[in-house]
Amino acid sequence: GYIVVADGTIDITAGGDAIQAETDVVITGGDIDVSAGGGSTATLGTDDSAKGIKGAVSVVIEGGTIAVDAADDAIHSNVAITINDGSIDLATGDDAIHADETVEVNGGIITVSESYEGLEAAIITINDGDIQITASDDGLNVAGGTDGSGELTADGTESADRFGPVGGGPGGDPGAAGEETVGDYHIYLNGGTVVVDAIGDGIDSNGDVVMTGGTVVLSAATNGRDNAADSNGTFEMLGGTLIGTNVDGRVSEGVEGTSTQGAIYLTTRSIYAAGTVIHFETTDGDGVLTFAASKEFSVVVFSSPDLVPGETYDVYLDGSSSGESISGLYGSDAYEPGTLVGTVTAS
Repeated sequence: GYIVVADGTIDITAGGDAIQAETDVVITGGDIDVSAGGGSTATLGTDDSAKGIKGAVSVVIEGGTIAVDAADDAIHSNVAITINDGSIDLATGDDAIHADETVEVNGGIITVSESYEGLEAAIITINDGDIQITASDDGLNVAGGTDGSGELTADGTESADRFGPVGGGPGGDPGAAGEETVGDYHIYLNGGTVVVDAIGDGIDSNGDVVMTGGTVVLSAATNGRDNAADSNGTFEMLGGTLIGTNVDGRVSEGVEGTSTQGAIYLTTRSIYAAGTVIHFETTDGDGVLTFAASKEFSVVVFSSPDLVPGETYDVYLDGSSSGESISGLYGSDAYEPGTLVGTVTAS
C-alpha cells in the first residue's frame, strides 16, 4: 500500500488521517491542501490519529505545493522523512514533521506557522532549504522513542510523544526533572537557512549537534527554563553562522566540543527588550555581527567563521541597523553604534 502524487489538485478534509499509506507516500508535484482532525486548534481523543500526511515506512517530497492543517503531526513516518523540494506550509497541534528514526531536508521552502515541536526524529539532517519554524516547545528536537498520538491537552501544552520517564526521581515523581542522558541522537546542520521562534529550546538534542554550514537563527525561551541551543552531548561548530537568544536560566549553555571556529556565549545579567540590536566587533572596529533580536533576551550564543578563538571582541547593545536583514541578521557595516557594554573572548 503506497501513495504517489505526481500532479493535479487535491483538497481533503478528514476526521482522521488525510493521506495515509501502509508503506510510502511519495509526492513529486501537484497542489495539495489537507485538513485533518479539525485542524491545529482541535483536541484529539487518546486513541485518535489525525495526521496530515503519513507514510508508515517513509514520506518523500520531491516538489509540489503542500498546505497541511492537522490536529496531529502534519507530516509523519514511523521510519523516515526526506524533503528534497517543494513549497510546504504546515500548522499542527503536535509536531510539524515527525519521524521515529530520520528526517532529512535537502531543499524546498518549509514554513511552520504553528506546532508543538517543529522537526522531531532520532536523527535530523538539514543540508539545504529555507525553514521557518514557530513552536510552542522546541524548534528542532532529537530523542528516542515512537509517536503516541492524541495525548495533547486542549491548549497544546503537553507533547503527544513520550521519549522516556516523566519523572526523574525515585518512584517517578512527576514533578521531578528527568535525568539528562546522552543518547545516539544527532542533529546535523550542513546548509540552508533555519529560523526558529520557540517557547522552549530552539534546538534540543538528547545527543550531539554538529554544524558545518548554513545559517541558523534561534529565538528561544523568555521564561528562563530553556535554551537557544541545548545538547546533552556536544555542540560542535565546524562552519556556518549560528545566532541564538534566550532569557538566562539555570540551564543556559553555549557551543562546546571540538569546534574549529570561534564561539561566544554572552550573559548580559539584564533582560533586554525585543528589537534590541546586538553588535560584536573586533578591537580594530571590524564588525562580525549585527543582529536585531525578535524577542527579549539576556543570553546570546554566537558562532561564525569570522570569530577567532582566543580573540577579544567589543560588545554593543542598542544603536540602530540599516539595510535589509535576513531574519534579523544585518550586514556588519550597517550599524550605528549604541552602548559599548564590555568585551568578550571567543572560545
